[in-house]
Amino acid sequence: MKKLVRHRDVRQADPVLLHFAMLLGVQYGWRPAGTAPPLEWRQETWESWDEDDYWNGLGQEVTEEDASSWATALRSALDDFPDENLMPYRAEYLGVDRAASKSHIERRLVRMHKIPLAEIFSGDTKKWLIDLIGYLERGAFRWFWENS
Repeated sequence: MKKLVRHRDVRQADPVLLHFAMLLGVQYGWRPAGTAPPLEWRQETWESWDEDDYWNGLGQEVTEEDASSWATALRSALDDFPDENLMPYRAEYLGVDRAASKSHIERRLVRMHKIPLAEIFSGDTKKWLIDLIGYLERGAFRWFWENS
């Protein structure tokens, strides 16, 4: 699981759905501005910070402007996704295993890349997307891999 952290406003999120929410944002006009390094980051201990890395979950920051831009792109996509679930066998693809290994997550990503976004973000997952948009609209946050 990924953990999105803004002071005491903490959200857990399925990393696979976050991956697809990022792809969806780009498809609808989000241009990722890059992340700020984790608070503990030190130039002398890391070769360099890769600001394009939104994935590693080391506590990098998504800025307020970037989060807002991502939210705007996602909000513009909502009308393209139905309120009812379209994807058959949703649990097989979207079931969240809190103890899932990164290799399990990678296998889910491969399977889901074959599914149209309209199916992924239909029904219950559209509600999740609306909740994510609300979180993004509230400003900057940091994200981590959750140790559960």
